[in-house]
Amino acid sequence: MTTFHEQVDSSEPIPASSYRRGGATVIVLAGEVDVETEPQARLALDAAVREGRRVVFDLSAVTFADSSILNLLLAARNRCELVLAGPLHSQVLRLFEVTGVSDVFTVADGVDTALTCPAEGPSDRVARP
Repeated sequence: MTTFHEQVDSSEPIPASSYRRGGATVIVLAGEVDVETEPQARLALDAAVREGRRVVFDLSAVTFADSSILNLLLAARNRCELVLAGPLHSQVLRLFEVTGVSDVFTVADGVDTALTCPAEGPSDRVARP
């Protein structure tokens, strides 16, 4: 398991950890995920994209998320095959609802399902005649 730490102005920085499973990289986020912890998630995402793997963001332990993580997830859809693994906390679901992105992401009920379900990715948004 790889853990990405970056110095942030927080008394309890929350690292993003990642591990490989099957043909995917699973990035695990937990607790409050915001502008202070987004750089850690970005580092993990960048590493997974360089490897050309499907990316599963395990958000099941995220209790708070702000627009910085939402922006990272939206950008990730253009860089890799992406699936979010839940179950998602009510606050995360509310963020998705308020911002109108509830139907933008593929959300699986857990990591096991996320590894095998169809994923969103750049090729899914190619214009077709």
